[in-house]
Amino acid sequence: MELLLHYEWPGNVRELEHVVESAMNMIGNEQIIETRHLSTFTLDQIIRRQQNNGNISYKHTSEDKTPKSLKSSIEQVECKIIIETLRKTGGNISSAADLLGTNRQNLHYKIRKYNINH
Repeated sequence: MELLLHYEWPGNVRELEHVVESAMNMIGNEQIIETRHLSTFTLDQIIRRQQNNGNISYKHTSEDKTPKSLKSSIEQVECKIIIETLRKTGGNISSAADLLGTNRQNLHYKIRKYNINH
């Protein structure tokens, strides 16, 4: 899960949703998404982008150290994406919503939900 948390998600929330949906198809009866549930294409893409950005600290392991529920993991990644997007847009919610592929009202809801100061 650490790999997903540190990825910048240039394709916004839709890309994250696609990756999680794909992993869920691979997870079977397990409760936690692990690196081995991600497609080779996704792993290559994430690792390549991190290497290009100078962030190569991620170590490929078969198990994550702290198991979390899928919901809390997705919320944590979503919160990080929103914070980073707000930073990139200088706190402009309309611009951030456009970049995230959502509407301003939904982004306001998420900002309140995650208690994000912008």
